[in-house]
Amino acid sequence: MRKTPRFVRFVQSTGILASFLLCLPGGRCSGQQTGRAPLDPQVQRPLSDRKTALAVATAHLTLADAEGAWNNGDKAHGEDLARQARRQLLPALVDPRQDDVEVWRLLGGIANATSNVCDAAFAFEAIQRLRPDYSRDGRLMSLMAQLNQMPIQDKVKAIPDERETVVWFMEEVKKVPSAVIAWTGLAECYDFGDGVPQNYPEAVTWYRKAAEKGDAEAMYNLGGLYNRGQGVPQDYQQAAQWYRQAAEKGVADAMNNLGSAYYNGQGVPQDYQQAAQWYRQAAEKGDAVAMNSLGGLYHNGQGVPRDYQQAAQWSRQAAEKGDADAMNNLGNAYYNGRGVTRDYQQAAQWYRQAAEKGVAEAMY
Repeated sequence: MRKTPRFVRFVQSTGILASFLLCLPGGRCSGQQTGRAPLDPQVQRPLSDRKTALAVATAHLTLADAEGAWNNGDKAHGEDLARQARRQLLPALVDPRQDDVEVWRLLGGIANATSNVCDAAFAFEAIQRLRPDYSRDGRLMSLMAQLNQMPIQDKVKAIPDERETVVWFMEEVKKVPSAVIAWTGLAECYDFGDGVPQNYPEAVTWYRKAAEKGDAEAMYNLGGLYNRGQGVPQDYQQAAQWYRQAAEKGVADAMNNLGSAYYNGQGVPQDYQQAAQWYRQAAEKGDAVAMNSLGGLYHNGQGVPRDYQQAAQWSRQAAEKGDADAMNNLGNAYYNGRGVTRDYQQAAQWYRQAAEKGVAEAMY
């Protein structure tokens, strides 16, 4: 199951608006009137292509208008203008070899304005790759901070001087591998075809890069690609290895998948006790699928002593979280009186809910 990327959840939870955008000409940054801080002459790059120059200039002006609309409280108009700015920038983005860092800087600003996390990730990676010396730029620091989920909205208010803000961001960014979240974001864009054509080999490349830096979600997603044979030859051993690394970092879905690997003997020796252990860990973290699977082990006495009451309890917890198979299993428990008092009305209720979710067995 796809999870919302971490920096997507961060953008959604903080509601980034004009007060938190990248610094723009005539706009605001950190709640203060700043204008655009001049770049170090040594890192300035002239815009040589006229089409690119026109696209950047037009989009820059439109994004500045968007920020003005936000400052005036017109959120809807500001969002429309920001999306318009992205369309205006497209002529500069069509060349996959685009190496003008100003294009990517502006795309990063638009991405923040529109909460387009795939654009943000592409911009972040391109800036890091093309001009790592731009890390001195406050606008890039803002983008980096957001991609690293730093709670800067409150902190930055206490730093009145923009130059001090940049220094502070630099120190914060040093505490984390700053590109990892962007790498995972890029991988998810390629994995699910968000904003780019679906490309599993590219997804594998970026997941692996992030996973090797210790990113747990990248480990989990890379395991999924190995398990399904997408972008890489199907390899259950590799899948189980990546699931294990993610599970040991606390990813509940990875715990559940590792439990399934042990249950089915895919990539690891079949071991019901290990399956029960990993299902339990995932279930205790609230994973409904693992709850139902653990209930099945108790029902069948696999890896744990047979215990119909435990089976029914785990099935109920999963059913109440919306798991359709668990609803059907709980219906069976009530119908047969195993682990619960026999109750045909309760059985019918749970069968009906399972059937409405498409479980064929519950329909008969």
